[in-house]
Amino acid sequence: MNKKRILGIDCSSSTVGLSVLDFDGYKESLIHAEYYKPKKEKDQNFIITLKEIREFIIEFCKKWSPIDYIAIEEFLMVFG
Repeated sequence: MNKKRILGIDCSSSTVGLSVLDFDGYKESLIHAEYYKPKKEKDQNFIITLKEIREFIIEFCKKWSPIDYIAIEEFLMVFG
């Protein structure tokens, strides 16, 4: 089996956790993990916060591509 890359996303409105794992069919390896905290501006619209999170995730994916699979915390699915 070829190595597959997995992106893990743990998302909330205050912090987003992202991880990249490689899986060869038998063993997974953590390649990278980091978090992002959106700026907390007074009276900032939640839509702007979501836009900042989206832009961060897009740049993260570009940096760690190719990504074969994505695992997303169920909470985020309400935005889908």
